[in-house]
Amino acid sequence: MGKDILIIGATFTGIGAGYAAKERTLIVEPRQQVGYEFINSFNPGTGYGTMQLSPVADGIKTEMKSRGILVDDGRVHVPALAPMMFNRIQTDNIPVLLQAFVAESRPVAGGFETDIYTAAGYETIKSKFVLDTRPGKKVISKRINAMLCSAGGEFSASCGGVEYMGGALAGEVIMKLPVEINDDFSVARRKLHAFWEQRSDNLKPWTIAAVADCFEFAALKDVSTLCPGHFQISSCAFANPLEAFDAGYRFISGGAL
Repeated sequence: MGKDILIIGATFTGIGAGYAAKERTLIVEPRQQVGYEFINSFNPGTGYGTMQLSPVADGIKTEMKSRGILVDDGRVHVPALAPMMFNRIQTDNIPVLLQAFVAESRPVAGGFETDIYTAAGYETIKSKFVLDTRPGKKVISKRINAMLCSAGGEFSASCGGVEYMGGALAGEVIMKLPVEINDDFSVARRKLHAFWEQRSDNLKPWTIAAVADCFEFAALKDVSTLCPGHFQISSCAFANPLEAFDAGYRFISGGAL
């Protein structure tokens, strides 16, 4: 199999890059989800009202509003983004290969060869360029998030270092707990549950509805050249999914590759 541009990660940046040149690209993703750096980390993002968006990203924003996923004050019901993005990818024929694990990517004459592992076995993809949208070595901090819910009552909580964000739905709050960069997921979950067991009285009416299944990362927001023709843009570095989408879209449509 050959493609002009191989995109590693079905992140919002990866999907944006795919939209910019879908005839030239292939997105490979080890997970079964897309946009997981925001959706599955329960990170709704901020700054929706201050962006200058491409027409494609603006169309996604309009659909988010029409479906009640994004409300006027900037709050987001982030789980509903997943089916919306899956539907868009299918409708718009964006080439995404899920459950495709990258084993190795190496420079060769004329570009790169990338070995991937899928349910069908090993396969080598040839491309002129590689764009990696994973966090990589750019991570500067991370958090484990949880979705809180309550049968009623106003939310009121304060604790140093822990952030709370209201979702678009009533009784929906996301709790963001900072953890160490070297913490694995089991350690981070133990820290979250330990914090919750000792929570203050004003949090007692609230329960944890779900714990995110991946970390929310903060990363450096830049374009790195890992080697000639191999670039990295960490999707998690951006303030929200639409900004991340446009980073990939503008990188490709601007003629960088």
